[in-house]
Amino acid sequence: MNRRANEKDVADIYRLMSEYITPSWTEEQTRTTLASAYTDAFVTEENGETVGYAILENVLDEGCLTSIAVRDDKRGKGIGKKLLSYALSESKAASVYLEVSENNVPAISLYTSCGFRKTGERKKYYGDIGAVIMRRELLI
Repeated sequence: MNRRANEKDVADIYRLMSEYITPSWTEEQTRTTLASAYTDAFVTEENGETVGYAILENVLDEGCLTSIAVRDDKRGKGIGKKLLSYALSESKAASVYLEVSENNVPAISLYTSCGFRKTGERKKYYGDIGAVIMRRELLI
């Protein structure tokens, strides 16, 4: 089940982020981000347990997918795609962009399957590894 995240989800989101995202935010940064009026955060639950999250930050009519993760044992089952599709459908943004490591082929495949298109690159964005910039228009 996908739903909007709330204050009660901070610990679960922080735990997933700490495990799968490098560098991770602190728990306080996670709490502050989720409390912001500029943030849309979502979680996926299975049997009452959080197995994924997505965080979009919005400025005017543009959104940025700042973080998304699905627990390892739940990957490859369509959970990330359903979560991202849900987050995009709930977004108030006219377009959403993201940056992803050029080496993260599964993530690039997920984003492409959700309608994102490559719009640029950032050389050495993650140390020696470049980033791919992707964008999806939501409102026409």
